[in-house]
Parts: sequence; structure tokens; C-alpha cells
Amino acid sequence: MLGLRRYQVFLSYGILLSAIWYAAIQNKSILIKHVTSSMNYFQQKEQQHLTDEYDNNDNSNNIIASEHMMTVLVLLLIDYFPLVVVASLGIHALCSISIGILTLKDSEEASLELERSVVEAKEYLTGRGLKL
Repeated sequence: MLGLRRYQVFLSYGILLSAIWYAAIQNKSILIKHVTSSMNYFQQKEQQHLTDEYDNNDNSNNIIASEHMMTVLVLLLIDYFPLVVVASLGIHALCSISIGILTLKDSEEASLELERSVVEAKEYLTGRGLKL
């Protein structure tokens, strides 16, 4: 990558996601209009390929219901986008820490160095008159 530190990358992602969220809030009605129009287009294409098992009234009711559900879904995603991002970052952090702990390797050199440090500290403290 560009030699950025982790916090710089994290901050860049945060700024980018904040800008996307702000633009989505400002253009909710346009987003909903585009989502519902594209959904209607794909539903019409799907209906052309399906056989007529139901009446046309049932199909139009299904389109209206699914259009309403898609509108509600888009509104919820826009409104709660920051919570979704924070939750996903929390899950990512937990997974990263878990993977780090699970793949932690033992180091014999570090173990020996730690034992030497403990012995030196004990000698130093007993030299100062502390009984261990």
C-alpha cells in the first residue's frame, strides 16, 4: 500500500464512509426512486419469462408490496448505516484478535530471556535485603 499506518488507513475509511453516508442522507428520495425503478424493471423482465400462474391483480399486488419493502429497507440502511459500520468494525476487531491469539507461536528464545530476567531480578532483590 502507500506506506500508510494502520490508523491512517482506518481514518481514511472512516472519512470515506462518512462522506457516502452524508450523500445518501441528502439524496434519500433519489436513491429510493432509482432502487424502485430498477426493481420494477427486473420484475417486469422476470414476469415476461414466467408463465401466468396467478392473476394479473396478484402480480401487481406483489409488485407493490415488494416495492414498499424495498423502500423501507433502503431507508433503514441509510438511517442506521453508522451503526452497521461500527458493529462490523467491532466484529472485525474481535476476529482479528481471536485469530492472533489462536496463531500465536511459542518462542523459545523469548522464554529463556524471560527466565534470565526473573533470575536477575531475584538476585537483585535478595541483594537489597528482600526475602523471596
